[in-house]
Amino acid sequence: MWRTSISAEHVRIFFATDAALRPARSDEHGQVRSCLAELQAAMDGSPGAVSAAAARLAEACAEAGVVPTPLTSPP
Repeated sequence: MWRTSISAEHVRIFFATDAALRPARSDEHGQVRSCLAELQAAMDGSPGAVSAAAARLAEACAEAGVVPTPLTSPP
């Protein structure tokens, strides 16, 4: 799934947001969850698509008050 052209920062934001959503109910933060799925799908595409999806995810997190869990490295 992860391509070498995908930056470590995009992988970190994916896992950090995923970790932040785990304690939430599955029906909470629908837009954030949708953007998270979009980022995951984009990771099989071009770096530009990944950057755009990561930006939408960051915006959705800010609007929903979701704070991604800081990671020092991807799991």
